[in-house]
Amino acid sequence: MRYGWTPRGELAAVYDRSNTQVRSFTYDDKYRGRMVAHRHTGRPEIRYRYDSDGRVTEQLNPAGLSYTYQYEKDRITITDSLDRREVLHTQGEAGLKRVVKKEHADGSVTQSQFDAVGRLRAQTDAAGRTTEYSPDVVTGLITRITTPDGRASAFYYNHHKPVNVSHRA
Repeated sequence: MRYGWTPRGELAAVYDRSNTQVRSFTYDDKYRGRMVAHRHTGRPEIRYRYDSDGRVTEQLNPAGLSYTYQYEKDRITITDSLDRREVLHTQGEAGLKRVVKKEHADGSVTQSQFDAVGRLRAQTDAAGRTTEYSPDVVTGLITRITTPDGRASAFYYNHHKPVNVSHRA
C-alpha cells in the first residue's frame, strides 16, 4: 500500500501493491480536513454535505443509496433514499459521546454500555443477548469477552499485540 497526500496533509489517494490507485478523496477548500467526496476505483463518487457545525447532513451516491442525517441533542436520525430510518441514541459529551442504543430500520433495537472513560463494556443484540467486554484498566485493551451463553475468552498481550487467547465454557 502507498498513500498520496494533498499539500495540506490530507489523504488524497490510496494505491494498492501494484501501484494502482484504488481510492481517491476530495476536501473542502475552506475547511481543512473536511472530506467532501471519495471514490473507489470503478465506482461512482460519493459526495458529502455538512451543516454549520461541521456535521455530515447528506451522503450522496448517484448509483445507490443516499443518506440524510438529522442531529438532536442525544440522537441522530439516519434516513436512506428508500425512506428507511435508523436512530442512534447517544450519551456523553465531546470525545466521550457514544452510541448507547440503535433503533434499526426493521424495528429491532441493539444497545451498548460503556465505562466512565468511554470503553465498551457490553453489547446487547436485538434478541436481548448480552456480550460483555473487560478492558485492561491501564491500556484499555480487551482482556476478556464473555458471550451470552457464558463462554469466556481471555486475551493476553505482548507489546499491545495479542499473543494468546484462552477459551472457557
